Formats: sequence, structure tokens, C-alpha cells
Amino acid sequence: MAENKIIILDPGHGGDDPGATNDKIHESWLNLKYAALIAEFITRNNFGIIPVMTRYYDTTIDISKRIPPMLQFNPLCVVAIHMNSAENKEAHGFELVYSPRAGEQAYKLGGLIKSTISKMPMTLGDKPYALTIRNDFVRKVRVLDDCAKCAIPAVLVECGFICNDKELDVLIEPRIQARYAQAIALGIAAFVNGGGK
Repeated sequence: MAENKIIILDPGHGGDDPGATNDKIHESWLNLKYAALIAEFITRNNFGIIPVMTRYYDTTIDISKRIPPMLQFNPLCVVAIHMNSAENKEAHGFELVYSPRAGEQAYKLGGLIKSTISKMPMTLGDKPYALTIRNDFVRKVRVLDDCAKCAIPAVLVECGFICNDKELDVLIEPRIQARYAQAIALGIAAFVNGGGK
């Protein structure tokens, strides 16, 4: 693709905006944890990619100011990290969200991330854990729309439902977090290093 191999990770919410909440945890904390693990894996494995995060701490960032300051880096793609929630407390699984204005490259990015996640072996305790892959969604999300306006491939990853206590127990398990982050990182690397052409 281009010589500049900077990608943006956007851990959703933060600070005064906790996102979805469960008695055990705030979404914003998990978003930051997952994004940091993704960035660490990309850096450690020398993919030739520089990950930049919109926030590194539990800080408040106005939604209108999350992406514009990142444009100075001319990023190859943006991946927003979120946790899901629903009125149905038994809802579970992984989702990808695209802007209504998303182009072909955004769908290629999402497809590669979904592919690596679906193939990543995960275990919970001493048993294999099968992550449910839900249907993709198209929704108007400010971060994704800001990227679409600038023709930057972007996707929002909903890692799981924290309203579901059983799924939350999975999402806070360190080994699951590491494997999940690895899968997302590998999908991003595949896109940046050839899969998005």
C-alpha cells in the first residue's frame, strides 16, 4: 500500500463517558485494555506498522475531536474498539459496524479482521471457547463517518456484550483478551501489508 504505515486504534468512550456499564466494569476500561494489547502485539511483532491510539488513559475526548487530530498521521486505517450492550441480557458475540458511507476498503479491512477472529483458537479455563460471530451492521457512528469523509478505511469492532455476565467473564479473562487482541492485530496487519489492495 503506502509507505506510511500508521494505523489508528480508537478505544471508545473514556473519562466522563464510561460507555456501557455492568456492575463489574465500565466499557471504556475494557476498550482501552483491548486497544493497548492490539498496539502492543503489532509493535512487538515487527509488522512494519506504527499503531497510534486516540487515548492512552481513561480520559474524556469529545466525539468530534477523536479523529480530526489523527489525520495529521495520514493513517492507512482506523479501528474503533468497543464492547456491546443490549436490553437482552443474553445477547452475545462479536460484531463489525460500518459507516453508511464506507467504501470497499473498509469492508476488506473488516473482512480480514473477522476472518482472523473466526480462526483464532481460544480457550476458557481448560476448554475450547467458540466466539459467536454475529452479522455485520451499518450504522451512523461519528468516528466512522469522519473517516469515510476522508476516504480512510474504518471499522468499529464490538468485541462482545458486557450486559451478559457470562460473556463479560470471558471478555475480562486475560488469555482471551490476549488471543482476541492478537486476532484483531493480525487482521489489521493483513490489510496494511497487502490484503487491502
